[in-house]
Amino acid sequence: MLQEAIAEADEENLQSLEKIWRGLALRVARNFATQMSEQYAKPMVVEFEYLEPPTVDRQSTHSEAIVTSREKWAYGGPTEIDREEVFDFIYSLTREDEGWIISRYTYRNIPAPELTPTPTPSPRPTLTPTPADLAGE
Repeated sequence: MLQEAIAEADEENLQSLEKIWRGLALRVARNFATQMSEQYAKPMVVEFEYLEPPTVDRQSTHSEAIVTSREKWAYGGPTEIDREEVFDFIYSLTREDEGWIISRYTYRNIPAPELTPTPTPSPRPTLTPTPADLAGE
C-alpha cells in the first residue's frame, strides 16, 4: 500500500494506508508518500524489495510484535530510477481485531557501499632515442 501511495499520492491510495497504519506512523507514512510523489514526473516508478525478510522479535507478545527488516527502495520517473535507498526498519505491530496494524516504526539509512576504484597501471614511458643514441655516442 505504501508503494502505491508513493507512486500516486491520490486520496484513495493515501486512505488505503489506514488499513494497516495508525497514529503517528500513519501521519509519517502519508507525509512521506505525498512528498515523494510530488518530487517525480508521472508515471512515477517505485520499486521495493526485502534484502532481509521481516523477522519477528522473540520478545514479542500476543498483543504486540516487533518486526525488523532490511528494505531497498528505488524511486524514479518514467524513464529511469533516480534514487535507491536501503533501510533497516523496526516496526511495532499492535493486534487489532483479527489482524495487526503498524502503530510505530523507526528506520535508519544504510549507506551505500563505498566503491573502491580498481587501480589502473600507469603506462610505461617509452624512451625515444636521441640523435646521440642513434649515432652510437
